[in-house]
Amino acid sequence: MTVIPNPFKNDEIILHSTLKHTVYKIFDLSGKKIQTGDFEGVESRVKIVVSPGIYFIRYIDKASKPAIVKIIKL
Repeated sequence: MTVIPNPFKNDEIILHSTLKHTVYKIFDLSGKKIQTGDFEGVESRVKIVVSPGIYFIRYIDKASKPAIVKIIKL
């Protein structure tokens, strides 16, 4: 999965995935779940209203293993 833009300033990011169906969870640095979602296809615009900081998007990759992408809100 890739996230555009990263880092981001506004309250929207674009998630790109090579999977047919992607389920994701967004966590803050303390491990608190901020948001969950899923989408079909290769791209999804996601509204994420958070304070500036570092966050993590957790999803399941093609090998059915958990993967994490770090994102930064400016």
